[in-house]
Amino acid sequence: MEALLKQFMEQMNERFDRVESEMRSFRKEQNEMREDIRALASEQQVMRQDINALAAKQEKFDQQLQQTNERVEQVAAQLQQTNERVEQVAAQLQQTNERVEQVAAQLQQTNERVEQVAAQLQQTNEKVHQMDQTVQTLATEQYEMRKELAFYYGSLMREIENTKTEMRSHFKHLERVDEQHREVIELLASRIQ
Repeated sequence: MEALLKQFMEQMNERFDRVESEMRSFRKEQNEMREDIRALASEQQVMRQDINALAAKQEKFDQQLQQTNERVEQVAAQLQQTNERVEQVAAQLQQTNERVEQVAAQLQQTNERVEQVAAQLQQTNEKVHQMDQTVQTLATEQYEMRKELAFYYGSLMREIENTKTEMRSHFKHLERVDEQHREVIELLASRIQ
């Protein structure tokens, strides 16, 4: 009888040792999961910083685009002034034609002035064309930036979703392990009684 009791107690001690070992393993897994969560939080912070940097860069591009638009408006105002000047010159030319014989020299000077205005108008048109190209380039760069930002945001959301899925799986596993431990403890308790 004492031998049986001693054997039973040894078996119980072995089972308690196994339960204690499983509990230590469970605690170790919990610590590893906490470290993984902290690492994920750190990576998420880095991603947020990258997104903020991209947003700042996009804001800078928006400011440059605004400055370009203001410059285009200035050029348009100058072009309007030039057009008004050309109209004035055309009126003067009409008056000069009415007295061609009297002011032929003045007509020659006026024609030269018109050529100068035309040259300035050509330069202004070239500048406007360059501005249009600059605006188009900035718009293309802004579009690429938005696509890149959308890509980073989508990647971040997928990472977060994958992390949630993995965490749910880990928690379910822990619940199953905990349930098994409770069953073993209840079984041991019933056998001890």
